[in-house]
Amino acid sequence: MGVRKAKTRAGAKGASPVLALPPDIDKGTRRKLGQLIDIELAKAKGEDPPAPRPFRFRFHLVPLCWLAAGLAGLTVHGGMIAVLTGLIGTAITVASTRERGRFPRRYNQGMAAWSALWFQAFAWWGSGWWTAVYLAGWLVPACLWWEHYRWRGPAPEPAVPDRSVEITWARLCAANKWAADLGERIDLGAGAAQWPINCDGISTHIGKITARRQEVAAAFHKGLTSCYTEPDPRADDESRGLLTILPRGVLDEPRLWDGQGIDLDTGLALIGRFPDGMPVRERYFVRGVGGGVKHTIIAGCDGSGKTGLIDMGLCISAASGIIAPVILDPQEGQALPAWRDVVPYAAGVDECMTYLRGLHAAMFERSAELAGLHWTHPRSGRRVKGYGFYDYWMIAASRAEAAGLDPAELTEGELAAYALPIIEITIDESPILLAMKGAPALLLDILKLGRKVGFRVRLAVQVPSIKELGGSGELRSILVGGNVICFRTGDKVSNGMANIPANPNELPKFWRNGKPTVGLGFAATGDAVPRPSVTMRADYVDDPYSYAEEAQVRAPDDGVAWRIDKVLKQADADAADLQAQAADQAQVQLGILAMLARPKTAGQLISESTWKPSEVVDALKVLTDAGKIRETQDLIHKVET
Repeated sequence: MGVRKAKTRAGAKGASPVLALPPDIDKGTRRKLGQLIDIELAKAKGEDPPAPRPFRFRFHLVPLCWLAAGLAGLTVHGGMIAVLTGLIGTAITVASTRERGRFPRRYNQGMAAWSALWFQAFAWWGSGWWTAVYLAGWLVPACLWWEHYRWRGPAPEPAVPDRSVEITWARLCAANKWAADLGERIDLGAGAAQWPINCDGISTHIGKITARRQEVAAAFHKGLTSCYTEPDPRADDESRGLLTILPRGVLDEPRLWDGQGIDLDTGLALIGRFPDGMPVRERYFVRGVGGGVKHTIIAGCDGSGKTGLIDMGLCISAASGIIAPVILDPQEGQALPAWRDVVPYAAGVDECMTYLRGLHAAMFERSAELAGLHWTHPRSGRRVKGYGFYDYWMIAASRAEAAGLDPAELTEGELAAYALPIIEITIDESPILLAMKGAPALLLDILKLGRKVGFRVRLAVQVPSIKELGGSGELRSILVGGNVICFRTGDKVSNGMANIPANPNELPKFWRNGKPTVGLGFAATGDAVPRPSVTMRADYVDDPYSYAEEAQVRAPDDGVAWRIDKVLKQADADAADLQAQAADQAQVQLGILAMLARPKTAGQLISESTWKPSEVVDALKVLTDAGKIRETQDLIHKVET
């Protein structure tokens, strides 16, 4: 059977020939012919011929060879032949394996000596019980040899990296005309991953990308909570950011409050979590010289989670041991009912205004006290007078010294008796209160000056507009400079009002399981790593009533409590005076109507009565406005009904 001449592919310089073989040639012959052609081609190109493929399990036969070498002594019956055979075999093995690796060299040389020894034994004495000793000494090294050269199969092919994210990102950048590349993937575990974003900084900055949240999430077929971009918190560079892609549903299930209060070293408290599990923390205060309390504003539409966050915030404050909550509820006690009998609680607009005046006065009285305290500057060691900041522990030590005590000798509980707690003023449904005349001015003073005296404000609104905040743009400016938590809103402008780069209006109303997205929003707090462009979900308290009943809530200090009580009593006295004046005024009006059985002039009414002229004039004005009297040609007539 002939073989046709090999051809080469046209136009391919140096291309391998294509062998045209009859179809009835078997596979073995084809393989051998292919090997011969490869050898001839290598010679023609001046290359080394391909190495022959050796028998795969050839190394596994070596221990069997040594077994046969030892047992071969049974075929020899003593004499110099046995001795010479053992010595020559050992010498040849040592000489031929001295360049081999450590393991095969030691094994083969050791087995040569072992086999030569037993070759002699079998040649002189034959087989017996000692054969088992030989077999045991042969089997253990043989097992080690077979393990060393066991078949492990072909090496796995290197994994091909999944570049689908990079390809999708490139298409997204092209569609939006962004000049931004992705860095190497960072595995976050549990199916989550992150990619650095590197913008060119000229035509594209990271803010341009983070503003297009929906476009980014949609490109990867994800939701806003499982795919988002943000500025890189580790880089002080507006051209760098992060793309995070997480499994779906990472925020679907709410998380219970962990029962912890404030970290007294940092002034931060855990209030929620970001989609990647990182904590959302609210700053309550800053310690040390120049420190003070931080205010909080909470915004969001009905059912977004404002009241739940306030309840948890009150639990955190109660657990801290250094905060005395005060609640102003213009909704007649319906806003935060769990706390009504637990902390100082003003219900209704009138009572809220009274409390607000009392707190305003108490703040200035505390300010006067702090201005007169002496303390030691921690950096210079100098004794100075007057606090220009608020620090709970430093002020407690100064007040103890003023009482003639050594703070170093006091226990923590004893020192707390001299501390001035943080007065935390919580105002839910604040637009109702701020619509009252004088309320914005009082609250603005507390916001401006409270930082230095330990008066902290937590305020909730549906829309953080100037109109909702009593027409005070300054009030809103101070609030958004502190902690801002913005839940889902019903408009597209609240994020600008609250200084949030993301738009809360884009947040979904319901999760995939059909439950409302309560607690879903954005947070711009005083944390060291702010992430206001990343969605977060606030934790919650399952039963604020039970916690409020069991909590040991810190009460306001005597100065604040006395001032609030004094203002409340004065308000009661003023109300009683107004009622008495109203009653007297009513008597004057009835008397004048009785005197007008026939028309009279105003002078006649004054001269014929025992009332003060001013009381008669005021009564005539009220009666005229009410349409009960009329004046014609200086005569006052009673209008008959």
